[in-house]
Amino acid sequence: MKQMVCLGVAWMVASGNLIAQEEELGVIPGGIYELWKRAVNDEEGWIIPPKRNKKKVGEKTVTARYRNVTREVPVYEYETKEILVRSKDDSGGGAGAMVKKTIKVRGKQKGTKKVTRQVSDPNGPITRQVTRAVYGPGGHDSWYLGRLGANAMAATVLLQSEVEGVEEALEPAVSHMVELVEGYGFPDLTWDLAWMIILFSRSADQDAQALVPEMAEKLMRAQWASGEGSGLWGPIAIQPEYLSYLYAKFWEESQTYQKVKNKVGDDTKPASIKKLNEATAALDAVKEELDQYTWFYAKADPTKTSVALEDEWEEKRGFTLPPEYPFHTRTADLESTWIALMALRAAADQDLIALPKVDPVMARGLQRPPAPNPQQVMVRAGAGITRHQHSSGAFHEMNFHAPVTSFDQVPGIRGVPLAADAQYPELESPVTLISTAQGLACLSIIGDVLGPSAYRQYGRSMLGAKKVLDSKIEEGLAGTSPHLGGNSLGVIALAMAVMDSGPEMESAPKDLRGLAQAAVRNMYTPKKGWRPKGTRALLSPVWVAQAKVLPKRQKSHEDFNAPFVWRPWNEEDPSKYFKSATKNHQGMAPEATTAAALWILTEGEPVTEAVPQPPPPATEEDEALP
Repeated sequence: MKQMVCLGVAWMVASGNLIAQEEELGVIPGGIYELWKRAVNDEEGWIIPPKRNKKKVGEKTVTARYRNVTREVPVYEYETKEILVRSKDDSGGGAGAMVKKTIKVRGKQKGTKKVTRQVSDPNGPITRQVTRAVYGPGGHDSWYLGRLGANAMAATVLLQSEVEGVEEALEPAVSHMVELVEGYGFPDLTWDLAWMIILFSRSADQDAQALVPEMAEKLMRAQWASGEGSGLWGPIAIQPEYLSYLYAKFWEESQTYQKVKNKVGDDTKPASIKKLNEATAALDAVKEELDQYTWFYAKADPTKTSVALEDEWEEKRGFTLPPEYPFHTRTADLESTWIALMALRAAADQDLIALPKVDPVMARGLQRPPAPNPQQVMVRAGAGITRHQHSSGAFHEMNFHAPVTSFDQVPGIRGVPLAADAQYPELESPVTLISTAQGLACLSIIGDVLGPSAYRQYGRSMLGAKKVLDSKIEEGLAGTSPHLGGNSLGVIALAMAVMDSGPEMESAPKDLRGLAQAAVRNMYTPKKGWRPKGTRALLSPVWVAQAKVLPKRQKSHEDFNAPFVWRPWNEEDPSKYFKSATKNHQGMAPEATTAAALWILTEGEPVTEAVPQPPPPATEEDEALP
């Protein structure tokens, strides 16, 4: 007992020293430490954990394998420069004055250095005993909208910091994400899918990298090929034509299987058993492809606002459903397009985008369509984005939606709740500083992937957007501009897009990226990091726009084959059609804001400042001490 008390006191003293040390950390080390500490202290290694409905009752030890990887990383020169930033508001509530601030900026590359890391490898020569949690009875974990993608973003930021010990701490989270994809298939949210592609592309985990080509293929297929949103992506990464094909094929094989089963009956002749086995295999092949292609929409029930998925290990997890039902509506917006292009660039940088091909025919003619051509995807995106640029050089949010007719002839799918000749109402699509920066970032990414010719092609469009940002950037980053827009991340969303807006010219009137970084640094609070104001939900702009013109979906369950029913629109009712998907638990996690801020400040480069390793969580005996 005496020894236990001594250990407890020692741990508390060490914790006190670490708290004091944490307060003295700089902005970037402090943010990295905060995210790292979350991963170390979570029982499964998540940085932003789900809502858990069952308790940890014990642990088990398993053998994990690793291998050493040595790689060269660039080393850069750094220099200081002075920029103008707006100070915090004065006590009277007025706007702060413009003041000079000295910041550190990256200069030319001066060489490289070799770094050796241990990475997970199921066949690796290095073995280590790893402790895994064992859970007792209770409900399944609940994942709120966008939290998986936020975990992937935070893990990517930590991974690219290359702080010693971080990669090992992230192994459980990366492993869990790989298990989710292997157990459930590919995520449906563009936000989740894109950030997982970025993380997996940069991870040294071989299993994670092996998943990227097909994940990128799904993302490319989700691009609009026609209509007002041609070239854009929406918040749901589903291609309606392919999903409807899978549903029609599943219905066809189900009918065939039932006919064969009825015909065979109790017949045990080899020929009869063979026919039944073939019909079963054909049905299973379609079901497997359907389960692999979509998480949320393997069952077409629009009345649900959440879904529980079960993997092959009989582990259940609950997910909040998005406020979009892709069986009758398709959406697109500029923000989703930018996130999708970021992911495709990350995969292309690692040569992980699959070349166009026709997959071999599966059972009973089941066949995937050819993988999209990455170059054509980029060209289509560039054309779609520049088509909606304002004459001033600004971009609007590009919020579009349209009826989906691909499922009209598929049994069991509810139809569009509109007359055949009806048109969806036009969505509000404001011009904001954030959307202008996102449009510029999209064109910059396309230039990164396609090369100098694309930069020349989109040069005039990019210059027009930069002129708009030059004139409004300072008040936007200060949060005082009426043109900032209502984005979930606010100023951080603007800064994040600005950092992706391509290289600055020496003759540029303002250093947009320097201003963005300075503004984000100025928002940092020790021990709190970057916390969003209020409880904003992580919602795509097109969903916010839809909420103003579409009614709520009906909760009561009608006859499944009957047309889908909307509740009547009532202008006096402030609750719109996706109210149930945005209330209470959909607030932005502070860790997501911190991860986005660090993404801006580090620019994807290794962190040179020292970051202390977080202490492991206290044992139950230590926690019980007064």
